[in-house]
Amino acid sequence: MSFSLIINMKKVAYFTIGFLIIVIIWTILSYTFSNIIVPYPWPVFKKTVDFLSSFYIYKHLALTILRTLFGFILALFVGTVLGIITGLFKQIEKSFFLPVVLLQGAPPILWVIPLMLILGTEGAAPTAVVFFVVLPLVVLNIQEGTRAIDKNKWDMFHVYANSINLKVSELILPSLAPYFKSIFVLGSILAFKSSIIGEWFGAKDGIGRIINEYFYTFNMLSFYSVALIFLIMVGILAFLTKLFANNIFKRRNTIYGKNKNRYLIQKDKNYSKSILEVKDLIFCYGKKKILDNINLSSLNFETMVLTGKSGCGKTTFAKLAVGLLKPTGGTVSVPENPCLIFQDDIFLDHLDVVGNALLPVKWKKRNISKDEVNDVLNKCGLLNYTQLFPDQLSGGMKKRLTFARALLLEPDFIILDEPFTNLHKDARRELWDLFFELFSSKKISSIIVTHYPEELSERKVSYYRLEGGIIAKT
Repeated sequence: MSFSLIINMKKVAYFTIGFLIIVIIWTILSYTFSNIIVPYPWPVFKKTVDFLSSFYIYKHLALTILRTLFGFILALFVGTVLGIITGLFKQIEKSFFLPVVLLQGAPPILWVIPLMLILGTEGAAPTAVVFFVVLPLVVLNIQEGTRAIDKNKWDMFHVYANSINLKVSELILPSLAPYFKSIFVLGSILAFKSSIIGEWFGAKDGIGRIINEYFYTFNMLSFYSVALIFLIMVGILAFLTKLFANNIFKRRNTIYGKNKNRYLIQKDKNYSKSILEVKDLIFCYGKKKILDNINLSSLNFETMVLTGKSGCGKTTFAKLAVGLLKPTGGTVSVPENPCLIFQDDIFLDHLDVVGNALLPVKWKKRNISKDEVNDVLNKCGLLNYTQLFPDQLSGGMKKRLTFARALLLEPDFIILDEPFTNLHKDARRELWDLFFELFSSKKISSIIVTHYPEELSERKVSYYRLEGGIIAKT
């Protein structure tokens, strides 16, 4: 007997046990409170089959489903937009805090009566109830997910994919995938429960209205039968919703074009503006001065090595040099197309090697052939790993992916912020060889921030040291 078959048999057994427990409890309640108030299970099951054999019940089921889905989708769209905005901007979040909390805390019955008076009993009121009940759930979940996005990823997008469309499609929405899954499952169930309440009071048809009629005529057998049909419907739709959510947010490999229309890396590109000029630079975190009156100018095609003790401000200087931070005083003339290879590996988990490498191409909206992409990946030693995702790569392979992404940006100036700190000596030496082959050979000016300046002693570089907030040549 196969392992998967054993697992499936266990699932069936657990489901059967759960069903039997419900039937036993139901029977005890029927015996305790009279079968007039709580009919025995078997007559209810039989009546349910009778209902399911008639067109009458399906008409009302369809109306309930349509109203619920419309209200849920509307709440999902509006709530996602509000959640992202309030998650990104603290002041706006404070303004929306009270309305969202009031919506979340108010029972649906408070919305049904005024909505019924405003919208009538033709079916719009239940949809509105679903919208107002589900909306705060969506807003609060999306808000929390947006605030949880790693700040380093925002910095990475500033350098490699600085467009609103890409930030939304490749950073915000994929980061919110776990929150959307929760919303789809819990929100859809909440939506159907709210829809029943809305139909009970504010509609002439739908499952909620039918349940209402049977309740007030004390036809408890039909009442329980229709209620059971509703619960079955909710269970089926919740299962389908979960399958949909798991499928839509599944990681997929990148498919890229085959048209050949230009060379990716322009061999004769003019890098006359690829210099960094810093004049009287001052930078403070609060009242603490990190950099103090720095003056520095890189030469064309120069490779500068910047060293200094931990915490002296090297990473801060690197971020200033590519425009991630603004100086407190003085000026920083950032090159036209700067690139920063971060100390930490910052990739998008939902994209494979190709997808992460192609971020700059999507930003610049370049037409690029598959051969050109493969050529870059091959130079970086990644051609046999294109379909892997970041969490499947070794530390050294991740660094190679940062090189590929940087090459596809076509930078005129590049900064490496202690990029190989977590690798052993041999791996660092191999990656330094690759870096100088890929970038320095193309006469791209660079600044290397490193704790291991001795590893570059045989290279053609200039050494600088940051100490006491000042950079000096050594």
